[in-house]
Amino acid sequence: MNHKFKINDKRITSFFNENGYAIVKNYFSIKECNFFLKKISKYANKEFAPIMNPDRIDFLVPQTSDNFLNLPSLTIKTNFFKLLFRDCQYFRSVITNNKILKLLKKFSLKS
Repeated sequence: MNHKFKINDKRITSFFNENGYAIVKNYFSIKECNFFLKKISKYANKEFAPIMNPDRIDFLVPQTSDNFLNLPSLTIKTNFFKLLFRDCQYFRSVITNNKILKLLKKFSLKS
């Protein structure tokens, strides 16, 4: 992860306080973003509807039911769920990353 941003940037803090989210450019490398995109895209539907709580298996399973039903065999379906469980763990590791938690803590202290 890159450190090319300044968390003390008043524009970021102001935007966060006003909108409840902020975009911090260069926080993740392009390689990290592409890896995340590759993982999450497996679970997207045809309309690319937002995927809620991908770190929670109880949320991700129902959101991927269309993908699951279209798989041709029981073996492939079983492998899909094995990957789904692993990917949930990966998504959880992203959102609970210490760097992100520290960043959120800085935002919450300023609001």
